[in-house]
Amino acid sequence: MKLSDHIAAKIASEHQMEAATAMHIVDRVMHELAEAIVGGSTIDFPGAGTLYAEQVPERRDHHPSTGEAIATSASVRVAFRLAL
Repeated sequence: MKLSDHIAAKIASEHQMEAATAMHIVDRVMHELAEAIVGGSTIDFPGAGTLYAEQVPERRDHHPSTGEAIATSASVRVAFRLAL
């Protein structure tokens, strides 16, 4: 069982709603979190940490089979910083 399915099942059980409705809520929350990160926002989870977008600069790399030097383009990745 995926974590999102587990969360939706728990919400449905605790709030006496249909599983499909709870899954829609979970999907919508995940969508909003992703949109916020793409938009440059950070998302704080008190006591757990922070989700944020991290810029990865362009870099030189090598092709694993041929050893040829290649350029890897700049990108953005989602990172999580643990709260300490």
